[in-house]
Amino acid sequence: MPQTKYLEELPTLDVIKFDPSRRYREEGVLYAGTPRKHPYDHNKIILLQSPFTSEAVFFEFKVADILYIEELPSIVTQQGETIKMVNLWIKKGALGLRFQAFYVGAPS
Repeated sequence: MPQTKYLEELPTLDVIKFDPSRRYREEGVLYAGTPRKHPYDHNKIILLQSPFTSEAVFFEFKVADILYIEELPSIVTQQGETIKMVNLWIKKGALGLRFQAFYVGAPS
């Protein structure tokens, strides 16, 4: 699928943001996945939810809406590549986009 190739070629995004008040748990919603740079907008981030599944789901958020980032243990592929995993706490009420591939079938 072209979408899979597109996601694989995006560089990883190294973002560290810390909120010492720790209010992100009350003010945010948790999303987990592997972060990627947005292909053309440096004010946005792409979060690939499950990097090894055939049903790719990814999210797009504004970097300004990230309250906190927690690093998770990295995943290692059979080829020895590491994939960085994070928890993103996104501000409640923020606008995000969810992208999910699907096969078009006959109308029901």
